[in-house]
Amino acid sequence: MLRDASVDAKRAVKVHPELAGTYVQMRAAKLASQRLRDPQDQQRFVAQVRAALADSIARGEPLPPVRLRERSSVRAESRTRSDREPPQARS
Repeated sequence: MLRDASVDAKRAVKVHPELAGTYVQMRAAKLASQRLRDPQDQQRFVAQVRAALADSIARGEPLPPVRLRERSSVRAESRTRSDREPPQARS
């Protein structure tokens, strides 16, 4: 399913939930490709990532877990909130 770029990610994950992380990686590749100026380079980059992930799956290799970073505003908000809270006394 991953090799077919016309397959919707949501549909593919419904059929094969184990591919959820792989489709997150594909989304990240699409976002990263936007930094390339040439649209053909963008398409080639995404196609190469898709092929590499599909080959890895075909060989039965375990896929690394996808780690998502927090948005900087969420981190800053949590830091600000913790700075306002007084330290708790030890029992």
